Amino acid sequence: MVGAIAVGAGLAGSSFATTLTQRYHPYAIDASVACIIAWLVHLARTSGIHRAGLRQHGRRLARHAVVMGAASGVTLGAALGISTLIQSL
Repeated sequence: MVGAIAVGAGLAGSSFATTLTQRYHPYAIDASVACIIAWLVHLARTSGIHRAGLRQHGRRLARHAVVMGAASGVTLGAALGISTLIQSL
């Protein structure tokens, strides 16, 4: 019965996943960028870095930003690839 309701509501199959990914992908990217920025601000505050010491600790913050950006890019790229694969089926 639950399966029939899911199919009737359009919540089953590859078309649901594709539509969901296409519709909400820009929001996922925005949320990911916002989380990275919030994480860097939190890292700077907990490390005791103030505006005057930002230049001194910039390399460490940049290293963290590159790692987080790369991880986010790989994740979003994989999601796009899977979405494209599902859509082509």
